[in-house]
Amino acid sequence: MSAKVILRLKGGLGNQLFQYAAALGIAQRSGALLCLDTYTGFESDPFARRFRLNHFDVHADLLPEEECRRKMAASRIPRKLRSYRERCVMQVLGRAFDPFTYRLRPRRELVLEGYWQSERYFLHVTEQLRRDLRVVAPISSETVRLAERIRGEGGVAVHVRRLHGISAHGAKVEGRYGGPPAHVSLTEYYRRSVDHVRRCRGSASLFVFADSPQWARENMHFDCPTTFVSHNGPDRDYEDLYLMATCRDHVIANSSFSWWGAWLGQIPDKIVCAPRNFSPYQGMRPLSDVYPSSWTVV
Repeated sequence: MSAKVILRLKGGLGNQLFQYAAALGIAQRSGALLCLDTYTGFESDPFARRFRLNHFDVHADLLPEEECRRKMAASRIPRKLRSYRERCVMQVLGRAFDPFTYRLRPRRELVLEGYWQSERYFLHVTEQLRRDLRVVAPISSETVRLAERIRGEGGVAVHVRRLHGISAHGAKVEGRYGGPPAHVSLTEYYRRSVDHVRRCRGSASLFVFADSPQWARENMHFDCPTTFVSHNGPDRDYEDLYLMATCRDHVIANSSFSWWGAWLGQIPDKIVCAPRNFSPYQGMRPLSDVYPSSWTVV
């Protein structure tokens, strides 16, 4: 029987993309079959998130629901037997780059659960990953027209995140594991980032993507042409990602979603501005290896 890498997906689209990319890297290095658990990671999600990679050309086996539940139940016993210190260490290693995770090789089955927010996990499968993450779901005519306009204007994708910490049902989520509330990048960061792009390019045509479009229209003001993109909504987040990747340059939020919008951009000399603290949770250390070396930290 060939070895398997079983990935327990969870979180939003950006997190799922990081998880798929790292698992693909591990599976490719060891010649293992990549399988996805698309059920158990979403059962208690306070934001009511669900599997989103079905809109892309991903190459992995989707495990049946009953098999996912059996494997998850079997994995709980060794988790509970870990010491408190080991559980804390594993939690930390799940976000920053960890050589131990990078070198994992499945003998028979390897179950992965984490976030792995560093391209160092998947640099060796970059070309395949870009092919796998092509949108295969139908694209609306409005998105097609806007993509043509973005290409013609050399658009700059600006991602504004305001609602981190608010669940899909309107209840406030104070932060991971009872920690302090999440925070988002401030308007000053966006002003300095757009100024940087304008200095480099001479001009800028902005396309603003926001989880709170009305707030963005009322508060984000730039001295250059600005289009607020709001026609897709959360059910077509993959179309927003497609439009972001179409842009020439990028000003990302502290968000894995716009991280991928920038990473998937195909322009060789693209400018990417990123916030100094990528983590949206107060008190968590910045992830020093989360950004590619060519990106500008503002």
